[in-house]
Amino acid sequence: MARNSHVRLPKNPFNKLIAFVILSLCGGTVAAFLPGRVISVADGDTIVVLASNGERQKIRLYGVDCPESEQAGGKAAARFTSSLVLFANVKVQKMDTDRYDRTVAIVALDDGRILNEELVENGHAWVYPAYCNTARCAYWQTLEAKAKADRIGLWRDKRPMPPWQWRRYHPR
Repeated sequence: MARNSHVRLPKNPFNKLIAFVILSLCGGTVAAFLPGRVISVADGDTIVVLASNGERQKIRLYGVDCPESEQAGGKAAARFTSSLVLFANVKVQKMDTDRYDRTVAIVALDDGRILNEELVENGHAWVYPAYCNTARCAYWQTLEAKAKADRIGLWRDKRPMPPWQWRRYHPR
């Protein structure tokens, strides 16, 4: 991601503050959505994309955490992700690289929907509080609260265990 060094801030002090906050939340960068095709789904929040340059990229979805495959709701999350993106064209916005060298990204579907949001909205993922730190995350938290209130997906259970807790009790 290239640093956007030629951003002009407004002259009005209030608007300048708003622009500064927005740029700070974005890290002062302009992140491009790179095209690709999903060639496999590892689990609800991990996919493999064949980029337009022929490179395979393992993508971990930014800001969300689906139940693990062995955990209640894990297989449903993987099926949901597959139903939306398997063999589909997507656009990948890289946010980071994780400790497993996966690209951490926001994934946009051809119709403009965001896979990360769809998982949360349909009750197949939690917003991952330790790793969701952009302004978008607040909106995702409202989607999570609605899914929980509507008792859809993993929220059908009274007290589903977040995957980050489940992994502590079930190390690989």
